[in-house]
Amino acid sequence: MLTGQGQLGGTTSTKYGLYVIAVDGRIIRSTTAGIQSAGWYLPRFSVAGHSVYFLDGDQALKVLRSDGSVGAVAQLPGGPANRIVFAVSPDETKIAYSVIGFSGAGAISTSLRVGNVDGSSVHEIFSGRTIEFPVGWRAGQLVIAVTPSASPQEVGEVNPYWALAYHMADAVTANRTYSTSPTCDGPSSLQGPVNGAGTVCQQNSGNNQILLALGWNGSSRELFRTVVDGYKNAVPPAVLSPDGQRAAAGIAADHRINLLSGGSAAPTAAIGTPAGWFDADHLLFMTAPCCQPLTAAAVLDVSSNTVTPVAAGLAGEADPFAPLFVSIPSNLF
Repeated sequence: MLTGQGQLGGTTSTKYGLYVIAVDGRIIRSTTAGIQSAGWYLPRFSVAGHSVYFLDGDQALKVLRSDGSVGAVAQLPGGPANRIVFAVSPDETKIAYSVIGFSGAGAISTSLRVGNVDGSSVHEIFSGRTIEFPVGWRAGQLVIAVTPSASPQEVGEVNPYWALAYHMADAVTANRTYSTSPTCDGPSSLQGPVNGAGTVCQQNSGNNQILLALGWNGSSRELFRTVVDGYKNAVPPAVLSPDGQRAAAGIAADHRINLLSGGSAAPTAAIGTPAGWFDADHLLFMTAPCCQPLTAAAVLDVSSNTVTPVAAGLAGEADPFAPLFVSIPSNLF
């Protein structure tokens, strides 16, 4: 889990924190690193096996190992005008990364590259003016987030990648094999982090709000539908469980987290913003509503409907747009 988003919300921190949290609420390892010069709101880490790879500053790729030690891995071509967003392969041998070019505050170009995790044998597989970056590997392919600008406009983004679409692509040729478009094109929106089951799409149809589970095989399944009346609608983000059977979302106006499945909403003991699932029974959530400063986290056991606070405090604020959570090992693989 990530905290300390730099300029976000007027914060002036130059450091961010990475935390590995257990289902019993313990912080079992953590580290801090320097915030990047450009694109401070974009992802900074990648889970591969039981390791967490992360950017320290603009160029230094480091790894937080399972024993809690931190090691240097490679130097990547980041800088004040070039933001690196990357994903390490499950076997920790390969890395895919985008060099996102910035002009002023805006992102203007992408160079997507693949090579060895130590920085050698790198080659470009895509370049263009659309902003695209890898968020993980799945069955030897890349899961790529696509966004027109990669620049925040306002508080309220509901996935941690700023994605308007996700593509699956061959890691050698960049040939696209799947896209969430056109199923979830605007004004619909993608919600929550991705996982092995897929992601959530919110479709708006007249006064109806429809939440769909989108699978990487092109499937879609309705999870929840409601009339948007300012009270009963689900508040983003809705976070898909790793088995794809349900999603967790706060319900206005008290932001109580409900489990959404088969058109029904089952309230839980948790109030706040869902961040991600450890497994089908354990949900990490922030104990504040979406888009407000998020400074504390807790774990909901949905089988017993009990809440366990994260035992120690988090340094800095979690991203109020959407907390960035990835399970270890990543179930995207």
